[in-house]
Amino acid sequence: MNLIYKKLFEIKYNNRRFAIFIDENGRRAFLEVDKNGNYVYPTEEDFLYLNNIYNNFNPFIVNVKKYTFKEKIIRVAYGTVVTIVVLNASKTILKHYLPEIVDGKFQLFQQNPLSSEKEIIEIRDVKQLDDLLGYEKISISEIHSAIENNTAIETKYKYLIYDFLDNLTSKYSNLDLRIFYENIKSIKINMVSSDYFDNTNEKNLAGRYNAILNQIIILDDDEKIFIHELSHILDLYYIETEEAIICRAPLEKGRALNEAMTNVTASCTLEMHTYDKYGVVLKYLRNMVDFDYNTYNQKGIWYLIELLHEKYPDVDINYIVSVLDTMNETEINGQYIYLDSSPELLEELFKIYEIELARNPENYYDLFLNFIEILYYTMDWRLQNSAVISNYVEKYNQLLIKKDNYTNLITEEEVLNFFYNDMNEKNLNNRVVRKLKNVVDIGLNRLSKLV
Repeated sequence: MNLIYKKLFEIKYNNRRFAIFIDENGRRAFLEVDKNGNYVYPTEEDFLYLNNIYNNFNPFIVNVKKYTFKEKIIRVAYGTVVTIVVLNASKTILKHYLPEIVDGKFQLFQQNPLSSEKEIIEIRDVKQLDDLLGYEKISISEIHSAIENNTAIETKYKYLIYDFLDNLTSKYSNLDLRIFYENIKSIKINMVSSDYFDNTNEKNLAGRYNAILNQIIILDDDEKIFIHELSHILDLYYIETEEAIICRAPLEKGRALNEAMTNVTASCTLEMHTYDKYGVVLKYLRNMVDFDYNTYNQKGIWYLIELLHEKYPDVDINYIVSVLDTMNETEINGQYIYLDSSPELLEELFKIYEIELARNPENYYDLFLNFIEILYYTMDWRLQNSAVISNYVEKYNQLLIKKDNYTNLITEEEVLNFFYNDMNEKNLNNRVVRKLKNVVDIGLNRLSKLV
């Protein structure tokens, strides 16, 4: 059986280039790109390393009870050119790659990200907590008491938590805070040394919330790091009973968008600049559907993905989410990826604009500005070539011409003027432009990337 794959983007690893593909089931595959631009099979060592990063993701961090299943792949000589069958501009068949069941070939053992013989109860809607927890509401005073009674929280952090909670509930009323309450009762805060993440696949992290241990891990006493990780405890939840594992987390997809939504939570207290790239895509997607913060609090990031699937059946929403997740996993490991590393990602995002333009032609300009913000996070913009910007300005103008709208065509200069001069009016971040202009090699510098 030959699965259909779509290319995500290329990365650098072990001083070589590798292309990452994704199959119809959401599983990543990897091919080395040789000096002639051919796809060749990687070494077994390289394959297993990349597979561990991109296919063995565990949203709850630590080892839980696991089982394994056997997945077999064709083992060929390193450097053998891969047979590619091109179906269209973005879809290909990689012959004899994954999964191919052949006796006698080496076996890849894949760990389920959350595996156990116990029943897995995934909380997709906080209404499920009514029966699971045995109560339906929690008061702010009860949460304050839980914070005060948790002796594992230092006083300085208690004040930060009180302030965070006050800011959040002042901005968003009628939130369900039961997950926050259950976590805060026993949470621990662990400050670790600067090399804590260096020997892991998370070299670029400055903090981490471990839901199984209910522990915030931070590298230094930075309030922004702490507030971001604290924000996770409103949404992530894990508890194991004798009969079941009860959890809430984006287990399969949506992790990058969920990090961006976590910054929406954290920004009630402090301005956040991590995950900006995913944040601007999140903003674009949220503008297209009815997904406010209270809806996120109730139904999680997967509900946003469901809404997008329903509204845009002709757009490959799974591909968009998978590219973003894979970029995020790459950056956690220390290599920054620009959005135009995946031209297909930009095309799928632009398809949403095209659909909205057909439905709401009077909003042609605002809709396009929503899209154009995404292009801040391209290598093209960093190098100030503006080829990508020019391409989409041309696409925009052609769409208007088809509608006999010649009076509202725009130029590349107008878009660049918007980039430089109108960012404050559009609630954009001037820091983004400075960062993209001045950074030399983001992958070689530890950024405050938080998970």
